[in-house]
Amino acid sequence: FIHKSFYDSLDRRQKEILHKKIGEILEELYKEDIYEIVVDLAVHFERGRVYNKSVDYRLKSAIKANDIHSCTEAIEHCNKALSLLEKTKDEIEENIKKKTELLFELGRGEEFIGEWDKAIEHYTEAKKHAEKTDTEIYISEGFLRIGRILRKRGEYRDSIDNLKKSFDIKTKINDGKGLAETLSELGYIYSHQKKFTDALSKLQDCLTINKKHHDYIGMARTLRTIGFICRRQHKFTEAHKALSASLKYCTKANSVQEKAETLREMAVIYGEQGNHEEE
Repeated sequence: FIHKSFYDSLDRRQKEILHKKIGEILEELYKEDIYEIVVDLAVHFERGRVYNKSVDYRLKSAIKANDIHSCTEAIEHCNKALSLLEKTKDEIEENIKKKTELLFELGRGEEFIGEWDKAIEHYTEAKKHAEKTDTEIYISEGFLRIGRILRKRGEYRDSIDNLKKSFDIKTKINDGKGLAETLSELGYIYSHQKKFTDALSKLQDCLTINKKHHDYIGMARTLRTIGFICRRQHKFTEAHKALSASLKYCTKANSVQEKAETLREMAVIYGEQGNHEEE
């Protein structure tokens, strides 16, 4: 009650100064672990009318929320930041960059919860903003994400078209992680089209890039897809080998979710082999 009484006694400008100062103090106190308080910082700087910092922390809050699949929260952060962006006094190019990143994160949240039309709309808008500043990393990312959703829809021709455009740009700018993700998507499509030789070729290239960058989650996912392809060809020994290696990298990455996905694929193989106890 004392706190509320004191706060209510302040005028609007005093409250703004107070929130700005609290934000600055928290930034200093938590500079080694800033992600612990990004939501608090976003709120304090918004109320303190430091809109550029509020936008930055809203973006970080959205990334944090999406990373733990709290997608509705991430979407709210992005929409709030996009509305605040118009109040900032940053350079036009800097604002375009921030808007591009926010649209990608907004689309990521929508993609997670199956709102694919909205996600494609925001990925497309993000790509257009990236083209204004000729930011090739974002342009290629737009093609990749749109291609990924089209793949999920089963629209393979358009998906491949987008993924190949992404691949060309990512090769040009030497984006290793992005190249691996693009190859993985292409491999997945070719496997569903029963072009198993093409699929395995793409995935082996993907695995080479994953290893080079010590991307354990990428390696786990790629090996799982290889296991899936081997299972579809009834090459169960090769499938088990790939999936066992996938489990090893899931453990290295400390990813329970990826481990669950790989175990599920292993269960399917045991079921097809009639080994229901292992399944």
